[in-house]
Amino acid sequence: MRATLLCGWVLGVWALAVGAASAQLGDGPRQRCEWGKQVVGMAREGYSQGLSRDQVLAQVDALGYNAAWKARMASAVTAWVYRGQGTTLDSDPQQDYFSRCQAYYLER
Repeated sequence: MRATLLCGWVLGVWALAVGAASAQLGDGPRQRCEWGKQVVGMAREGYSQGLSRDQVLAQVDALGYNAAWKARMASAVTAWVYRGQGTTLDSDPQQDYFSRCQAYYLER
């Protein structure tokens, strides 16, 4: 019981910290992190279906890019997933990516 309450408290504090970090990011970086998070989901799905990295990247490319940074980010995010950092089953790779992306922009 105590462990459950402690776990809930820790998650609550973590959620507040993430929310505070989001509030400090400008719209541009937040949108980039959200878009990258979606690409992580697509790449992970393709990886689990046995698609090659190039096949997944072609699927993402087919969506089109309305900003120059999206092509570079799509390639980097897909490579991140296929290197194994976004394929572990014991974590949420989309949230992991989003948190790392936010931290990157907050440090800049």
